Amino acid sequence: MCGRFLMGATLEELLKRYKIQEDVEKEFKYGEIFPNDTSIVVVRDKQNFLKNMKWGFINPYNNRPIINARSETVYQKSMFKDSFNKRRCLIPVTAFYEWKKEHKTSVKYEIKIANKNIFSLAGIYISYKDNKNQTYTVFTILTTSPSKPIEDIHGRMPVIINEEFEEEWLSNKDTNFEFTKSLMKPYQDSLLIKQADSHNDLRLF
Repeated sequence: MCGRFLMGATLEELLKRYKIQEDVEKEFKYGEIFPNDTSIVVVRDKQNFLKNMKWGFINPYNNRPIINARSETVYQKSMFKDSFNKRRCLIPVTAFYEWKKEHKTSVKYEIKIANKNIFSLAGIYISYKDNKNQTYTVFTILTTSPSKPIEDIHGRMPVIINEEFEEEWLSNKDTNFEFTKSLMKPYQDSLLIKQADSHNDLRLF
């Protein structure tokens, strides 16, 4: 599970990092992002651009948002497969959080990539209509099995897309299916892991 992440980059840093020419979104949430929050997402339509989206697909069975999708089955599940084929996105983060069960408590860990201020989590998105017939867009984060440094903390981790493959991930047309699947694997490069300052419980899960 990826239950929270940190967006600590400025708009200028995001525009430069993702080679975006027009800053369509002027404002976005800065700091720790929770499920149901709106966060900045990178999508592509001829060129990259930023879009604010709400975190969590609509769950048809209860009010809990679906904030993660398993990479092993995302291209098979009816709720996700169309988005996987046509609407892939990148979620820029400066860190993500995982919780380790220790006795009767859960200890929060902050996880970053060494020498990278901003990195990209793999996501998919979809648009819905609200009860006023207004369109809004949501995303979910893809997860995979944990890499060695994380497996002692949690049984899953978000899919991190290496910078060199970000354009391929965003290119939702004429993409090699097997190659796209191959990008959804545990991250193998260096990670910086430290115990976070707070021990907030995951209130929704």
